[in-house]
Order: sequence, then structure tokens, then C-alpha cells
Amino acid sequence: MNIVSYFLQNKPLTIFIVLFLILFPVGLSGFRAIETPTAELQMTPTTSPRTVVHGQTTQTPIETDPQKKLLDYIQNRKPLSKTDSEAKTSILSMLPNGSPSGIVHKDTAFMVEYIKSADMFQVEILAGAVDGTKSEAIAWFKKQGMSEVGICSLPVSFYLNYQIANEFKKQNIPFNPLPPSC
Repeated sequence: MNIVSYFLQNKPLTIFIVLFLILFPVGLSGFRAIETPTAELQMTPTTSPRTVVHGQTTQTPIETDPQKKLLDYIQNRKPLSKTDSEAKTSILSMLPNGSPSGIVHKDTAFMVEYIKSADMFQVEILAGAVDGTKSEAIAWFKKQGMSEVGICSLPVSFYLNYQIANEFKKQNIPFNPLPPSC
């Protein structure tokens, strides 16, 4: 068994490896060590929506860590609507030479790549203001027929090119790999 067929047969492992390779460098660029004495830590209470199950009310946790939220989108995918599914098929037709994975769009600000093993789209931010470039990429997906819900359900994730990631790291700016509406 060659390595490609091994990864194709072990989809959870492949998803984990892809996410690790993408999120680990982004995580390193977005985190810095903060030394705070334990006595100074303050816990701020948060509210979360209530869910009623069989007549009992329970708290539903809200995930605030963007990387955990992305992992949740991947592991608990919601089915795409018919329109979003057709838009995805149309986008996948842009793959080079019938390849199962690859770049489907590239311009000076961002590049959209489909990763078949993870069944997701990744957008590399190449230049420009990050939030503006994210908006441009979302507009590109919408132009292809994708809805806001579909963009989150695919899912689409963002990452910074090396140069921008270094600038974020130098300035201690956190980076969110999710689209703004997700």
C-alpha cells in the first residue's frame, strides 16, 4: 500500500494531519507567552444559550476559540443546501486537469485551494489588509453561488502567507482562521 492510498483510506488521520500542518504554524504566530501570577487571574462569567431537552433546561456551551470552532465545523459538518452543493461542484470544476485537489482561484490578494482529503477549501491571504482580503475571498465564493451558511459548512478556512504571519507575530496580533460570519 503506498502512502497516498493509506491517507485516502484513513480520512480522520488525514484531516488531523492537514489541520495540524495548517493550524500549528498559525497558532505559533498568534500566541505569545504571558506570565501572570495565578492570584491575578480573574474569571469573567459568560452566558450561553439554554437548550430544553425532555423538559429540562441545560446550558449550551458557546465555542469561542476559532481553531476549535473550525475543527468542530470539520468534524460535525452540516449538509449543504442544493444551491450550495451545486456551487461547490462548479468550483471543483475549476481544478486543474481534473485533479482531485489543487488551486481553483488565485489573484494578487488571495489563493483558494481545495483539499480533497479534508474535503475543505483553504484560502491563503497573500497580500493586503487581512480583513479586507477575507471579505474579497468571501465575495468570490458568493459570486460562485455559495451562501454564507454554505461557506461555513464547506468549511472555508483562512491562513496567512509566511510574510504576513511573521508581521502578525511581531505585533502580537491574533489571527482567526474562520470567515467573519462563522
